[in-house]
Amino acid sequence: MKKSKTKKPSEPTRRVTGQVRLMSKHEVCDVVGASFPTIWQWMRDGKFPRSRKLGGKTCWLASEVENWIINRPVKRIKGVDERIKAIVDPALEMVADAIGEIAGEIDGRIDKHIQIYNANEKMIDKNIETIDEDIKNLVALRDQLRKEFKDELVTLRKEFAAKNTKLRRDLQSDTRNVTNLPAIIRSRDER
Repeated sequence: MKKSKTKKPSEPTRRVTGQVRLMSKHEVCDVVGASFPTIWQWMRDGKFPRSRKLGGKTCWLASEVENWIINRPVKRIKGVDERIKAIVDPALEMVADAIGEIAGEIDGRIDKHIQIYNANEKMIDKNIETIDEDIKNLVALRDQLRKEFKDELVTLRKEFAAKNTKLRRDLQSDTRNVTNLPAIIRSRDER
């Protein structure tokens, strides 16, 4: 048995219930008042309902085309527009004035915050300068103390060395005296 080759539909088939009216390409162009290339471009841009293939021909659901037409902007009528304009214009002016006042208040608040920010920034800059100056003073003081400590240490080492030398001499002298002590005592006794 041979299997019959059937094409799979590119889109899932939809079941249609009730009465469906289809429109041909020419009917759609006439109703919409546009050429097919324009309609095709609108379909590509998502601005017009997509067409369907039925029996090798392009067609649209009349309900989708009708909905598209219903959703088109309504043309204004001059007399009505003038009456609406007479009502709307003062309201728009009031809204514009209110927006202007709010914008002015917001601008004032923004300016105030900018001034506070600038003052804080200046204070921070001044504090940074003070801190930098303090750091320089501390570094200079550290260097001065190091030098003084080093000088004091050198002086103390010299004094220690001198006292140490004197103590050694005295100790040697005392050691000689202690070793010579019996002779010294004898010489005293002999006298």
